[in-house]
Amino acid sequence: MKVKDREYLEQKLKVSGQLLERGKKCLLSHYTNGNFSEFVFFESGKGSKIVDKDGNEYIDYAMGLGPLLLGHAHPDIVKAATKATIEGSVHGFGNIYEVEFAKLLVDAVPGIEKVAFTNSGTEATLQAIKCARAITKRKKIGKFEGNYHGTHDYAQISGRNATSGNIEDPKSVADFGGIYKEVLDNVITLSMNVDETFDKIERFKDELACIILEPLPLMCPLEMKDFIKRLRDITKQYGILLIFDEVVTGFRLGFGGAIEYFGIVPDLVTYGKLIGGGFPVGAVAGPDEYMKVLSFNQMSYGKDKVYLTGTFNGNPVTCAAGVATLEYLKNNKNVYGEMEKKTMYLRTKLEEAAKELKFTFRTLGAASLFVSYFHEGKIENTRAARWKSTMQAFMILRRHMLKNGVILSDTGSYFLSTEHTYEDCDKTVQIFKKTLEEII
Repeated sequence: MKVKDREYLEQKLKVSGQLLERGKKCLLSHYTNGNFSEFVFFESGKGSKIVDKDGNEYIDYAMGLGPLLLGHAHPDIVKAATKATIEGSVHGFGNIYEVEFAKLLVDAVPGIEKVAFTNSGTEATLQAIKCARAITKRKKIGKFEGNYHGTHDYAQISGRNATSGNIEDPKSVADFGGIYKEVLDNVITLSMNVDETFDKIERFKDELACIILEPLPLMCPLEMKDFIKRLRDITKQYGILLIFDEVVTGFRLGFGGAIEYFGIVPDLVTYGKLIGGGFPVGAVAGPDEYMKVLSFNQMSYGKDKVYLTGTFNGNPVTCAAGVATLEYLKNNKNVYGEMEKKTMYLRTKLEEAAKELKFTFRTLGAASLFVSYFHEGKIENTRAARWKSTMQAFMILRRHMLKNGVILSDTGSYFLSTEHTYEDCDKTVQIFKKTLEEII
């Protein structure tokens, strides 16, 4: 960023700058990602807009990093969460909201009979993996290079920036510190949309407890229905549990998530982000025959049970917000088609504007989410997305878009909500053009 642009931002974001300096003295990081890599502190959001501490308004495409499908401060969610908070924010016992929330999930998604709540997607994917091991009595798990499943040990192997080994036979490598060889030895890393993946599964068929995947990978949102169908067939053949990580796609691709969107039912599915309407939540769900391995009785020790507990699992405020979110979507399914139309409109207009200015920019996505790329190479799998170079270019674009009044996520993804309008899209395109003229 040019010096004059940085000075402009410092003037525009005086209060945020002061908070940044205060935060650095006592806080490791001021939000979920990055050690003070940003310097904007936000105060409020409504619909498709968000306002920072200096009073600047932005069109928001981060949407809480995905969960705010109904926009900021949706009145139904605010009303439900407020009522539940007044009644008591935590009980440590059962509450009506968790029953209603679970029933809505079971009714909405094919293949789900039982639900167990956690507090995050990370917890949900970890518990699903443990369930698979307890059910199959096998040790190894399969995961796909470039897929993101949270921050536990098994999730942080061969993640978004991994390119170790041949794409036909990728190697399992630790993304960060604190992950040891014993973990690496029990993770079989696979490649999406690559035929040789099925040969590798054959080799480890008697050792794999499960294979977990993002059915629509966030860093490379390609629709790979045929590949996933083959994966479903081979996992059934060898008694390997298939786990869909729908932390991002659940209820965003459609009311039934990726399961309904692709028409493929896994053995277990995990949720997070969106189903809580902006409140912290996660869930593991599946048929009763698999879910019954979970035990909520601390006296039920043994290798046949997976103990799951947490003071805030099924929290009444979160579940009340979740009920409001899912009930709204259930009663307004037309919003999915409307969001998809607006998303495609925005993607098309952005690509046309970039082409007009001779700037390499294209998008890939589905439903109401997409990712932008800054290279012309063919994208058929997550490795071909060139995540590292894509993110380097994206962060430059992001910084300038912020200066001009649009906030993007720091994951490289764009999320639209029911509250985004065509006017928002047109204004975003205008800002995009202005931004490109600054950085080209």
